[in-house]
Amino acid sequence: ELVENGTLKSLLIKNGPLSWEQVVDYGVQMCAALSYAHQRGIVHRDIKPGNFLMTNNGRLKLSDFGLISLITASSITADGKTLGTFRYMSPEQIRGQPEPSAQTDLYALGCVLFELLTGTTPFFGATPAETLHKHLNEKPPRVSESVPDCPAELEKLVDSLLEKNIEHKNHRNSYQSTCSRMTKM
Repeated sequence: ELVENGTLKSLLIKNGPLSWEQVVDYGVQMCAALSYAHQRGIVHRDIKPGNFLMTNNGRLKLSDFGLISLITASSITADGKTLGTFRYMSPEQIRGQPEPSAQTDLYALGCVLFELLTGTTPFFGATPAETLHKHLNEKPPRVSESVPDCPAELEKLVDSLLEKNIEHKNHRNSYQSTCSRMTKM
């Protein structure tokens, strides 16, 4: 399918942060796309605004499956290097363990939602190494610091997606619960 209306990244560059209502609409669509992939055993591993294409009628299409891994397959590495876009990488993806899972993509979704709301990613340093260190060790800033009208429930959702402890994430985050929480806003 040819999708000619740009990406979420190009929309951010052109218009700046989106309204929380628009972020919720896009978030539900992103969850649906990721859920579809995961139901088929596919982990995307590179969720970011540039990989969501926009149709003329405002629908999103997930693209660029170049780093995907099958849930049952071994991880994808290149000479021991972790692959992905460093501004959106989950702590487990940075460490290389445990294997990428739905939680890997959900963490990146949290980074994307944060960026759509605030105009910047939650973790960014002067170098890629500094950014990766922040993903591993720092708490994300609160969305409401930049977006005072962000509903508390949306901020809680973004915070839960950015949970660093994999054991906590497995119990609290799923595409179904994330979509359900978003559609109630």
